[in-house]
Amino acid sequence: VIEVGEKTGNLGNSMEDASGAFRSQLTLRIKTMTTLVSGLALGFAFSLVALVAISIVTSIFQVSKSISY
Repeated sequence: VIEVGEKTGNLGNSMEDASGAFRSQLTLRIKTMTTLVSGLALGFAFSLVALVAISIVTSIFQVSKSISY
């Protein structure tokens, strides 16, 4: 990019174009990472809630088994 800009005499424009390309790549990577991290956080939160719910239900069943009618 720099070489072409130097040859054509438009080094400034070439650098701005390269900057725009790198900026769009960076924006896409940040968006992808944000989506991935939010998905992982949601999955972790769901697993935690499921674990608590299972432990509560299991405790209730154990208590109901120990009560004699």
